[in-house]
This record gives sequence, structure tokens and C-alpha cells, in this order.
Amino acid sequence: MTQDADDRGGGLWLGMLGPLTVERSGEPVPLGGRQQRAVLAFLLIRDGEPASVTAVADALWGERVPVGSMQTVQTYVSHLRDALEPGRDKSAPSRYIGTAHNGYRLVLDGDQVDAADFEDRVTRGLTAVELGDFETGKAVLTAALGLWRGAVLADLADYGFVSPVAARYAELRATATEALIDARLELGEHGR
Repeated sequence: MTQDADDRGGGLWLGMLGPLTVERSGEPVPLGGRQQRAVLAFLLIRDGEPASVTAVADALWGERVPVGSMQTVQTYVSHLRDALEPGRDKSAPSRYIGTAHNGYRLVLDGDQVDAADFEDRVTRGLTAVELGDFETGKAVLTAALGLWRGAVLADLADYGFVSPVAARYAELRATATEALIDARLELGEHGR
């Protein structure tokens, strides 16, 4: 983790650059079973875009959506809301999982998600290297690459919705690694 827990929005932090991880004020948040975790991951990769209950069910079960799947998805979301916001009055709207367009959307700030932090740092690092500021580029890209804990959503990699996201971040990681090597070479760090 790159920030203090208090600096993150509401103390909640989500990690997808490795197995799905959620922390509140630096402490792990239990997310329940695998499918429930997959619901959160599906909403997370949509970057705030709403997902219908049908889309969530399709993401979980593909072509074999079971009878009662809509209620199951609603139950998973209810349990996730409880996990992310313990003590929330059930009649109050959720701060993190909103209801939208006959479905749900995850409401987070960029500084609450490791992947958003990674993208921001890579952009800043690439810009620094392009401008010839190799020290800054090296520092920022090193920090960006340090956010990785393993394959993207490694614990949910067999869900079809993970593969395109994992490929996108792997490509961005390769770009960052190449730029970091270039910066280090420009700084005379050939031996490293």
C-alpha cells in the first residue's frame, strides 16, 4: 500500500493488482465467498459504470444462469454493502455500492483503488521520461510497479470478465517496465 489508511477515501482501499483485496483503515475486510467476491470485482473493473443485475448474473454464471440468480445477486450485494460499511443503517443508501439503472455501481475515488493509482503513476512516469526527467520517471515508475502483488484479480482469473482487464494492465505494466529500463539506462545504471 502506498498511502496511509487515513488518506484513502473513508479509510477504504481496494486492490486488484493481485488477488482481490479490500482494507478499511489498513485492516482486511472479509468479503465472503468466491462468487460474492466476484460481484465486487465485476463492479470494480467497471470503474463506476452501472451494471444491471442481469449483467452481474451473466458475469458470474455465463450461459448457465440458474433460476433465482437475480435474488442471489441482490443477496451478494447486500452482504458486500454490510462488509464495506459495517454499522450502516439498512434504510440509508450505501456509500460504496449504489443502486443505478436496475442494477448497481461501485462508487469510489481513484485513490481508493490500486489500479487507478498505478495508472496515474505510470502516466506521470512516462511523461517525466519523455520530457527527459529520468530521475523523476525512475522514482514514479518504480513506485507504480511496486503496487503489483501478482496477476490482476488472480484469485478470480477464471471468470471471463477478468481476462481483458488483466491483459490491459499487463500491457501497461510492460510499458512502464520498458520506460523504467530506459530511464535507468539514461541515468547510467547499466549494471542494474
